[in-house]
Amino acid sequence: MADQLIQKKGESTWYVRLAVPADVRATMGGKTVLIRSLKTGLRGEAMERRHAVITEWKAAFDRARGKRAARGDTWKDPIATAAQDIAQATRKLKTDVALEETDDKTTFDADEIQALYQRLFDDSPEGRLRKEKADRVYAMTGLEGELANVEFAKEMALEVMEKVFGVTQELSPTEQEEAKLILNDPKAHQPKSPITTTRLKAFREFRERRGGAPKHVDQQVRRMEDLSKFLRENSLPLEFDSIDAWIQSLNRAPATIS
Repeated sequence: MADQLIQKKGESTWYVRLAVPADVRATMGGKTVLIRSLKTGLRGEAMERRHAVITEWKAAFDRARGKRAARGDTWKDPIATAAQDIAQATRKLKTDVALEETDDKTTFDADEIQALYQRLFDDSPEGRLRKEKADRVYAMTGLEGELANVEFAKEMALEVMEKVFGVTQELSPTEQEEAKLILNDPKAHQPKSPITTTRLKAFREFRERRGGAPKHVDQQVRRMEDLSKFLRENSLPLEFDSIDAWIQSLNRAPATIS
């Protein structure tokens, strides 16, 4: 199949076939192989028509790689945030269980629970392993059993989040492994400050064009550099609360803070 042409069983029509590289499969809908009819039963015509289709597909691969390169590591930030939220919720739930402060009035839709059960505990090897673990956890009693149930729920939530991010962020296999690592250990990802050297340069040029005094421009750029360092060292996003925390950390007079 060096010429990428195939015929399906019982058909005379020729098809072009091309394997999808692993790093762009998520962008291509998870497909491992692309196949398209060339709408001809003549091999000579098929040989000519295949070139345009293969060129189209390879251009799509290149666009996907370009999109990923432009995106950089920004996809990691929402994953780290989700991981932190799940970890925090798990800690709180375990504390509530230990202190017997859980809300007994919480109810769940039976149909939703059944649908989730079928997805998690299907007949796949992974589904059977989950079912075996769930059976062991549910057999446990007392406080130990309740805490084990919380931990098991956390594991299932992380698995679901891993799949969701894999699809929504169009992650490559390597990126999916990184996502799994971050979900299980949020500290594995340290968000980078969006205040880059390039942006600082653009900011300085903008202030200078507006007629800012050199002394004041230098001071403003220095403040931006300090803020960027604070965000990096504390793994914080650039948002109102982070800036407020940075200002309070300066330990300056009220007038200076203002």
